[in-house]
Amino acid sequence: MIYLSRSNIFEQAVSVVIARQSGVWHKLKEKSSAAMEVGPKYDAGMLRNTLKQLVRERSMWESFFALYEVAPLRIAYEEFAFEPASFVVTCRRVLQFLGYNVPPDYSIPNPTTLKLGTELNVEWAERLRSECRGDSEILELLEW
Repeated sequence: MIYLSRSNIFEQAVSVVIARQSGVWHKLKEKSSAAMEVGPKYDAGMLRNTLKQLVRERSMWESFFALYEVAPLRIAYEEFAFEPASFVVTCRRVLQFLGYNVPPDYSIPNPTTLKLGTELNVEWAERLRSECRGDSEILELLEW
């Protein structure tokens, strides 16, 4: 199994909420998005609920791995999403994990999608983290 996650769960929650609001989940480099882009609005309730959902999902996956003694290949989105060289290294790790002998000269194509996150994502994630500091329910979930 390959377990892909985000290192920063606050940024993940923000990305999910912005995608839900805008209808844009990805953009291809060579094509414009067919979905109509709508400017996102900070929704503290939606962000908190999404954060809680993501934390619970992570907990369930970790329980599954422990229960069935699964040692997945763990990959953080941030490891490969920002630079083509990192993408290639991660793809090679995945292929090797799957049992493929990858020759050093094997060419892995660059990603065909664009990064959607902007400075707005970072700002919202920092705001969400700050707002959650006093929320005992979220803090308890994050301690799992």
